[in-house]
Amino acid sequence: MLKVWISGANGHLGQALCTRLDREKYQLIATDVAEVDVTVPAEVRAFADANRPDVIINCTGFNDEDGCETDPDRAYRVNALAPRNLALAADALGRAKDIAPEVAFIHAREKDCHTLLDLLGLAQPSEEQVPKEDFDTPAALLDEMVELAAAKGLFDGSVPQYRINFETRMMGALMPRESEVCRKFRKLYAKGGPKAATDWFYDLCVVSNYIRTAQIAKNIQWNTATPYGELEITINLTKPEKDPKVIAMERLQPAASYPKCMLCKLCGAHQLPCPPDPSHCAHKPGR
Repeated sequence: MLKVWISGANGHLGQALCTRLDREKYQLIATDVAEVDVTVPAEVRAFADANRPDVIINCTGFNDEDGCETDPDRAYRVNALAPRNLALAADALGRAKDIAPEVAFIHAREKDCHTLLDLLGLAQPSEEQVPKEDFDTPAALLDEMVELAAAKGLFDGSVPQYRINFETRMMGALMPRESEVCRKFRKLYAKGGPKAATDWFYDLCVVSNYIRTAQIAKNIQWNTATPYGELEITINLTKPEKDPKVIAMERLQPAASYPKCMLCKLCGAHQLPCPPDPSHCAHKPGR
């Protein structure tokens, strides 16, 4: 008689499966968090080794959309680490015939975490407990990760632009899909108005380091009186000058037809006439 381990047996899906399982053909092993915390690798391995199920069915999930946003750590543990731990246990028992364990490592926001592993040159994610961290911006953590990546030779750390590009690619692997962002924005706009939606989007840009607040804080800024009123003067230290290596590399790149700026993109999309003096880019009138 086959042993079937159903994890998350107290949930709606788990209860339905337990009810429909033919007990004459299968021996049911039903667990929930009280019996086995599937977010803890050691507990999963110990339970699997002790019971040696033939089939493992994961019904564990944190599917409260708002709850996932307010408690992303729990969403990550339940929706990402738990299925990975169960898949690794199945693989250790020789039960994972159709899926590889890494396939079950699903990001809580349905993004492919293997992109991040690939960027950092890692074979698999760490099984250590994730420390509780609460940064105002991701800059502190990103700086350390970028330094480690540069030390591993994943990019030329001596070129500032390469550092920014690598950092952006890392954050891109963690960001929600564009459709998710648009859906959330429209939902907040309908519920709380344009300010609520815009405030949320601005905060998203800050926490994703798209708006680089830590670097902007380094800018030199002062106010001075002029005949025309008080003038705010800023020396922009956020974006460094292009490195000679970058300039040389860009010269070797083939020309692309991709829009060089948003104005060009809008002109092409809506078939608008070109600006009379498009000095903002290489766009020429009549093209």
